Amino acid sequence: MDAIKPGDLRPYLPGGGGHVLITSRQPRWPQAQMVRLDVFTAEEAAAFWWRRLVQSPRLNQSETDALAELAAELGYLPLALEQAAAYMATRQKSAADYLRLYRQRRRELWAQAEPPDAYHATITTTWQMAFDHVRQTPGAADLLNLCCFLAPEDIPLKVITAHADALPEELAAVLADELARDDALAALTAYSLAAREDGMLTMHRLVQTVARDRMGDERAHKWAEAAIALLNTIWPFDSQDMTTWDECPLLLPHLIASVELAESYNAITKRAATLNGKIAFYLGFFGDLEAALPYSEQALAIRQKVLGPEHPDTASSLNNMGALLQAMGRLEEARPYTEDALAIRQKVLGPEHPDTATSLNNMGYLLRAMGRLEEARPYYEDALGIRQKVLGPEHPDTAS
Repeated sequence: MDAIKPGDLRPYLPGGGGHVLITSRQPRWPQAQMVRLDVFTAEEAAAFWWRRLVQSPRLNQSETDALAELAAELGYLPLALEQAAAYMATRQKSAADYLRLYRQRRRELWAQAEPPDAYHATITTTWQMAFDHVRQTPGAADLLNLCCFLAPEDIPLKVITAHADALPEELAAVLADELARDDALAALTAYSLAAREDGMLTMHRLVQTVARDRMGDERAHKWAEAAIALLNTIWPFDSQDMTTWDECPLLLPHLIASVELAESYNAITKRAATLNGKIAFYLGFFGDLEAALPYSEQALAIRQKVLGPEHPDTASSLNNMGALLQAMGRLEEARPYTEDALAIRQKVLGPEHPDTATSLNNMGYLLRAMGRLEEARPYYEDALGIRQKVLGPEHPDTAS
């Protein structure tokens, strides 16, 4: 049996000497020698594929790479690898084809799966009991739902708790109460839905995936938006203040996971656009321009859809796209974005608004980079004139 608590075992324990092997999701057992059964390593996964699938001593390199990618996608969970292997073997599917099908139709694949020999569960049922139990502890299910829209590793409890007021009221109340918070965390760890160490939570990616699949569209949308709201609040990066930089590498994977999941669950909001923009600015600031580009594009696309083509925030995203492309040396591609941002600001904000001056200045900077110095000059002159008039002769932007 899979034991839940020590008392469950009393009827089965022998009275004399000897050893008893207990399997349990519970991570703590008194008076027992613990052996943690973890997921496969990459090497163990490769060995599993070899035993389970390979018929020849030589394996095509592309198939080897696809199997490695599939194992990583499945989080190296042995049960998930076994179900995938069974499907590939019985249907003569390549790893690349299975991975494509998994990404497109995961729920249907899992619904068809049968438990492996000598085991009682599939991916869709293996955590059923744990999900049922955490619902009995106030806040535990809500905390699980939130964490399903963050990266699976190094979820910072202290940071989340410090900004609990950015979360839905029912979870915020639990996180604000130390006893209730401890109970909620204990419920998640007791049933191995999460591990807690050094103030961080870690979840297996398939726990997150299964939990998201079980939420339903409405609840998933709610928690995707909650994660976006939280991360917008806690993201500390200020390019002018180096004391804000240290925490960012820890938080960045959560921002990236959150915006990608928000798109998948149709949480396309102003906050999602803002978070995409923050990721793009951070990556671009530290020189990873190619990585920054899709987030800048997504921020613009959301604002155009949600706010409209002439909103000032849309103009900001156009301006940012132009600046990023210019930094990448793609000057001709940058020009229409920079021009459109200027046109919107002139029309919506007025010809003497400081943001209009910024766009004029940026147009001058772009034309200068293109070697079109005479064309650049009037943009610079107009930007200077606005700033002298509106901001004053000694303002830092006037000096710029």
